[in-house]
Amino acid sequence: LAPEPNSWASTLEPETLVGDVYVDVHGVRARTLTDLDFPHVEHVAFPIDVVYTWVNGADPAWQERMQARSGTPGSGLIDAAKNEDRFRSIDELKFSLRSVHQNAPWVRRVWIVTDQQHPTWLREVDDRVTVIDHREIWADPSDLPVFNSHAIETQLHHIPGLSEHYVYLNDDVFLTAPLRPTAFFSAGGVMRIFSSPVHVGLGSWPAGGSAVEAADRNDWRLLRDSTSSGQTQRLRHTGHAQRRSVAEELEGRFPDEFARTAASTFRSPGDISPIALHSWYALRTGRAVISDDVRLAYVNLAAPTALRTIRSLRPELFDFVCLNRTEASSGRVAEERAASALLERHFPFVAPWEVL
Repeated sequence: LAPEPNSWASTLEPETLVGDVYVDVHGVRARTLTDLDFPHVEHVAFPIDVVYTWVNGADPAWQERMQARSGTPGSGLIDAAKNEDRFRSIDELKFSLRSVHQNAPWVRRVWIVTDQQHPTWLREVDDRVTVIDHREIWADPSDLPVFNSHAIETQLHHIPGLSEHYVYLNDDVFLTAPLRPTAFFSAGGVMRIFSSPVHVGLGSWPAGGSAVEAADRNDWRLLRDSTSSGQTQRLRHTGHAQRRSVAEELEGRFPDEFARTAASTFRSPGDISPIALHSWYALRTGRAVISDDVRLAYVNLAAPTALRTIRSLRPELFDFVCLNRTEASSGRVAEERAASALLERHFPFVAPWEVL
């Protein structure tokens, strides 16, 4: 008799208990029962990678490159787009990677896309985590350097060796409970996307609006023109399921928009939001479904209640925790310290790719 409900069986006959059968579970040799040794129809059998974009904003060489481009004519610079708080770090990437190792052991490989940088705590060579420089994936390297996440996201599917199915993660997003691959993809490869209750807003881009709001509207126009539909909501701050073939299709269908965004040094009103566009386009073309089966704790470090929220947060009650720093987070020292303590407490175990 099964000890709890499961997708395999409620009872097994005595003869199935005879003999030792071992299977490989994400690199661990585990014992099982004879009748259970077969690929289940609900299980994900294809490889899934994780892709991060990352920057060390304290790096003097990187700061020099950014300052050299800040006055670039025609860059469409929005002041908030180069706010230093967008690039500050409390080692979020290290703990986000620990969260993947701890709660998603099925991930085949992790890629960290960055601009001539390498985390000091990461081994130089590791077959599980690979640092990819912008110059290795950019369609037109003359666009570089860029300091615009929208631009970088247009190039992620160019990573050599990237799997067809991958999850895009920002370094301020953490997997705080064990997740199965089916949290992101069905067994047949259909993407699961997590829709936010926050609306993108209708009509033209408002004067003084953010680059994110502008990108939402640009995505809306592309979706309307290509699928006769438009999105009205944003995505939640979780991991984002993506497919390489969908990204390639979008770049082929909208080459001018991809090229223009890739060349946008800083976030600009002309940008698209490639990750969001990818998700909504896949939904409309039958390669994604909306999933409500996710528990997210989102904390804006600039919010008046942020410190109280962080101190009372129990990450294990959620699938994802996002500790989001915005342009308004400047000077929030107490919040940053509390967030750092939370990460140290919840992810204390060193991952195998870290320098000891």
